[in-house]
Amino acid sequence: MRIRAFRKQDAPSVSSLIRRCLRTVNSKNYPPRVISFMCAHFTPKKLIENAAKRKVVVAVEGNLIAGTASVKDNVILTVFVDPRVHGKRIGTRLMQRVESIAKRQGYKSVKLPSSLTAVEFYKRLGYKGTVRKHEKNYGTTILMRKRL
Repeated sequence: MRIRAFRKQDAPSVSSLIRRCLRTVNSKNYPPRVISFMCAHFTPKKLIENAAKRKVVVAVEGNLIAGTASVKDNVILTVFVDPRVHGKRIGTRLMQRVESIAKRQGYKSVKLPSSLTAVEFYKRLGYKGTVRKHEKNYGTTILMRKRL
């Protein structure tokens, strides 16, 4: 498995991966309307637009995209790993990559809005929850922070 920069041609595969995660994993913690909103949000076009504003990486295993993560300044966003390959440290490696990008840019800490689904994963990586936030479209998130 290797991690590389996102390419425009990755957008359909990454969109499909994110939607699979939302429907099979995040749906355990969020109502259908939030999942539908999020699925509609992560279109290939929107992912390409996001990639123009932040650093986006993908984990590639064979010819398949197994995960993605992004960072804008010191904010980590859009971290998803294909549920079919959970437990293979792909998420950890993606997080290490985006954390190192932020560190190279001179940041001493990173923060992220965690889904309820991912809070324990981020805690294992050293993140601390700071604020619980609820938004109609995105549901409940936990703002988390980690010193680099």
